[in-house]
Amino acid sequence: MNDSDITIYVVEDNEIYSLILSNELMTKTDFCINVFSSGEDMIKNIEEGKKPHIIISDYNLSLQGELKTAVELIEKLNTIDLMIPVIILTSKDDIKTAIEILKKGAFDFVIKNDNAFYQILSSIKKVADLLKLKEEIRIQKLKRSKDIKRMALLFALTTIGFITLLLLK
Repeated sequence: MNDSDITIYVVEDNEIYSLILSNELMTKTDFCINVFSSGEDMIKNIEEGKKPHIIISDYNLSLQGELKTAVELIEKLNTIDLMIPVIILTSKDDIKTAIEILKKGAFDFVIKNDNAFYQILSSIKKVADLLKLKEEIRIQKLKRSKDIKRMALLFALTTIGFITLLLLK
């Protein structure tokens, strides 16, 4: 799996921040980036079969929709049984929010400050490395499965050959 194979959904209702974030991600990485202004739009896209590898979401989402916080977004993702790593962006710099986010299943949270973009890149790299490792393990299991099938076939053919020799005597 290459970086260009990895899709990231960004959910940010602040248009300027979403443009800055998506531009930074597109210029500094090879990931495929899709931006959504609401959690509902992103969920709709997922339900249409377009599942991302990583989600980056603002903590406070659009007030117009059903999903108003990233916690509600994670809960919604859990109801449709998706195990997608979610990185939460928040301007809240308190431990209670961080604990709430992580307890609900977020992969990481990043406080919106001067270092936010570097922290986001670091979190994305961790997730991408895990995804690549999972893919490598899947490929190795597939290779082992094929090797086992070949050995079983060889054993069966050898056994059939041995039985045939015995019968011909």
